Amino acid sequence: RWCLVVAIAALGVKTSFQQLAALGWRPVAMLAVNTVFLAALIMGGLLWMR
Repeated sequence: RWCLVVAIAALGVKTSFQQLAALGWRPVAMLAVNTVFLAALIMGGLLWMR
């Protein structure tokens, strides 16, 4: 588990927000939608397991 957490954190550290912003608003919006979807999925799973 910790290796997966470290790998995901390493990807986040290497993210360049200037390059991401240069691509336009659509990739940024997709990133935001994806983040919200994953958070809702995880929260739903945690609440369901209670």
